[in-house]
Amino acid sequence: MGTESRIYLGKSDDPKPDRVKLALGYLEGRIRNMEGKIGEYQEQERVLNRLLRTAESRERRKLRSLNSSQLGKEIDEHRGYLSKLEKEKKRRTRG
Repeated sequence: MGTESRIYLGKSDDPKPDRVKLALGYLEGRIRNMEGKIGEYQEQERVLNRLLRTAESRERRKLRSLNSSQLGKEIDEHRGYLSKLEKEKKRRTRG
């Protein structure tokens, strides 16, 4: 009975409980650190989404203000950019 009560109270002669406590403390610290990083990433995501919405609304306003010939030029530039991206994608997948 004496040994059982010592183990239950954490007073065993075996050093394993101390190592377990150290490991748990280490892991809890790592978890808190990761939670902090997740919070930072979520804040960055919110900022980037806000910037994206702002850029999208600016782009919409810009496109609304263009006349038909200017809009045609804008569309051609966009198509050129998309074809350039597509060529780059094909080049990377072949390599």
